[in-house]
Amino acid sequence: MIVIHIGLKKCGSASLQTFLSTNEKQLSNLSIEYPRAGRDSNSQDKAGRERKAHNNIAKEILGVKRPISQPRALLECVGHWAQITSRTMVLSSEVFEGATKEGIQYLKQAFLRWRPEEQFTIFLMIRDLIDIMPSSYAQKIKHGFHTYDFDTFFAGRIEEPRVHYFDTAERWADVFGWDSMQIRLLDRCHLTNGDLLDDFLAMLSESGAATDGAVLNRTGVMNSAPGWKTLEAIRALFGDGHSLPEHHRLWKFVGRRPSKRIGICAVELGEKRGWNRERGRYLTREQAERCLAIYAANVEKLNRRALKALPLPASLGNRGFMAREFMPKACHISRYELHEFYNDLAGSLEKVSAARQRVR
Repeated sequence: MIVIHIGLKKCGSASLQTFLSTNEKQLSNLSIEYPRAGRDSNSQDKAGRERKAHNNIAKEILGVKRPISQPRALLECVGHWAQITSRTMVLSSEVFEGATKEGIQYLKQAFLRWRPEEQFTIFLMIRDLIDIMPSSYAQKIKHGFHTYDFDTFFAGRIEEPRVHYFDTAERWADVFGWDSMQIRLLDRCHLTNGDLLDDFLAMLSESGAATDGAVLNRTGVMNSAPGWKTLEAIRALFGDGHSLPEHHRLWKFVGRRPSKRIGICAVELGEKRGWNRERGRYLTREQAERCLAIYAANVEKLNRRALKALPLPASLGNRGFMAREFMPKACHISRYELHEFYNDLAGSLEKVSAARQRVR
């Protein structure tokens, strides 16, 4: 059995991949393989962080309309699977979300050439668009690589094909069949024990893997969105509205090029200051109604085809939705509080820089 987790983005993928990579050995003892093949040749990125997702395989089949000339990552994974005796293999990447039907077929056939009777489960985790929109915005902003405001982000994101979850599911179901699709909702009320990892393990058990009673490292939530003050302070730093003097010591770290190191330090600092507890309201009522309409239509389509029905979303009134009172921006943070944050951020970056110098 091969389980392919195809996303979606901002639907717990990082948490799931961290759990799987952290528990590689324990899962292998349960005859569940989370292969390094397809993640990276040395399983680390340039910053020395472990590659946790099978993005290399996903990128090879992304947009495929004809045979790939050198599908190295995919063939490496196929060869690895052919040589081991584990009963289940799990592949995971949010990049799978954008694969074409031709690319998906190519992936399937690559494995079937080795094991013609191979069984597949396609695992898709979806999320209410009202929840996913602010979370996706945070992902774009928190490292400073984008500086647009939420309304600009929303106007582009809501028009993207990937808000139509049914279309993503249908492309994979056209190749593997709807009976192979396991579609779950990222909502505590509808997850096994209210937990993403428990829900995934339950799905593996349903697919034939022996996970009951397994002692596994519970890695928890990863890549969660920071609060609005942290986000908007970062956005102002790389855009405008920061009102910092030109000689401020933070500029020697920021310059003109944002980096994840700055974003990580800023989010950690926001956590210490309690800023991340205040998520803020980003959606207008009109935006929320549009999210609700698109999401509900897709759930209804999925329920006509999928084996297990998903719950329809509650109305805005029943969920207690409250529209934003103001557009979250750094100008709504007191200048003293904002500058104090920037001073602390400079201090954090100086410590990181000094530690790196000592290592060298």
